[in-house]
Amino acid sequence: MNESLPSWASSLNPELFAGVQHGVLENARTVYDSPPRHYHTWSHVLDCLTLFGKLEFEHPRAVMLALLFHDAIYIAGQPDNEARSADLARRHLREGSDLGEEEIERIAAYILATAHHIPQGDDPDLAKILDIDMSILGQPWQRYLIYAEGVRREYCPQAATEFRFNVGRLHFLQKLLKQDRIFHSAELHAALEDAARQNVARKIGVLQQKLGLVGRLIARMI
Repeated sequence: MNESLPSWASSLNPELFAGVQHGVLENARTVYDSPPRHYHTWSHVLDCLTLFGKLEFEHPRAVMLALLFHDAIYIAGQPDNEARSADLARRHLREGSDLGEEEIERIAAYILATAHHIPQGDDPDLAKILDIDMSILGQPWQRYLIYAEGVRREYCPQAATEFRFNVGRLHFLQKLLKQDRIFHSAELHAALEDAARQNVARKIGVLQQKLGLVGRLIARMI
């Protein structure tokens, strides 16, 4: 492996970093230190890259770089986090790599897709990226709770009151549970779908109890 690569990249195929300057990787790493973050941290990216290393892709370098930058800009409650993260990736890759414009735009498109987690077209890599990003849903319950608390702390009180956050979260989880599939790739659907549905259903019950009748009604009306 190229000695200039950071230690976190040691478990990945060095060919994934071909044509990418060391500074691009360092810049991607440091932006995750910006507060306040409790779940969308560098640890989340490392978890994504660990799962990435266990799967196969048609465009592995583009997938890896998209995962690296996908939450680079994160301010709870802001609708343009993914767009700004995609723009940041474009800028760093244009200035610090020899990747072609087609590959850079593919990376940006992957990042943008994480805003809604709805696969577009029949790109199997995109389905896996979205599943990797959502893989925490299918982890053991105690780890899921740590994730849920981290997201709550990012939003409350900076972006929402506790009540408003819980209402929004209940609506999101109920909508998620109604989907035919939470995970779209064959591999992660088989590995995580059942556990994710159990976790989401359990969390819905917790939120419904916290919110009471009024909160549950508001969540239905959103």
